Amino acid sequence: VPIISDIQKTHSSFPVNLPTVQCVMAIFAKYLPTDFFEEAKKDVKQLERGGRDIERLLFVVDKLAKGERLSADYRNHPLKGGFRGKRDCHIEDDWLLLYSIENGELILYRTGTHSQLFR
Repeated sequence: VPIISDIQKTHSSFPVNLPTVQCVMAIFAKYLPTDFFEEAKKDVKQLERGGRDIERLLFVVDKLAKGERLSADYRNHPLKGGFRGKRDCHIEDDWLLLYSIENGELILYRTGTHSQLFR
């Protein structure tokens, strides 16, 4: 995953046994200009406990942070209604990432399944 190797080059003390939830949080804190809300932290921990491949999430966040377009496979689209101004993309069929880009800053809100995010 590009984001991991980029961090390891610039932060020699960065853990090499990736990805763990703690390392994912460190990536967001050290590498990205990202506000990762408390609920999203819980979401990542829950996904890891559920056996999801956190590297898939890191790959998408890396592309978004670099301003790269996601392929059509990710079904990236703006949200409506109460979520206006935010976007979602599909990490997997029923695994979403809710985010926005405001003033050039990537802001991650939540990640999880449809039923977890849209109750």
